[in-house]
Amino acid sequence: MRKADTYLHMTDEQLMLQTAAGKEAAFAELYRRHGTRFLRYFYRLLNRDEVRAQDLLQDWCIRVVNSAPRFDAQQKFLTWGYTIAGNLVKNEYRSRSVRNIMTVTDEPGKWGEPIEELKDGIDREAFRKAVQEEVENNLSEAHREVFLLRFQEDLPLKDIAAIVNCSEGTVKSRLFYALKKLSLALAAFHPCPKPISSDLLTEQK
Repeated sequence: MRKADTYLHMTDEQLMLQTAAGKEAAFAELYRRHGTRFLRYFYRLLNRDEVRAQDLLQDWCIRVVNSAPRFDAQQKFLTWGYTIAGNLVKNEYRSRSVRNIMTVTDEPGKWGEPIEELKDGIDREAFRKAVQEEVENNLSEAHREVFLLRFQEDLPLKDIAAIVNCSEGTVKSRLFYALKKLSLALAAFHPCPKPISSDLLTEQK
């Protein structure tokens, strides 16, 4: 087995330890696994600015490598990585002095699932655009962030709590109010709108 192949069988956390030891191939494997994931994350949060998303991905790589010696292998790499990514995005917002640029992708996907009952029998394109507008313009920054991490990135509540530095209860509360606001705003898309249930915030087993 080639030396580089040994990294294929390591966990992300083990690869971070190897990265901290200066093993470039270890970080290359991390990038192969997760580079596209984080590029999509930046792309969506930066109003689909592909060039800037690529820039932030490079910044993210630099921070991961430079911070590797301080990485705690007891924590999940993805939680740690999203925390770095989220901080980079917030810094970008501050530097641009721009509001409301967090966006939901217009591709059918996870963001539609929590309000699936509102979608039956309607123009899905119009619905997606309405959701996007509501999320961009009418959700607070804190609510947009947890909404994206939960329903686009499909992260568990525990990881989201670690990323945004709050309790799981606070994450659930923010999700509940975000979903409730979306449900009320988009009620016209369903002839018999139902209230958002707290069951949507329950982890899927």
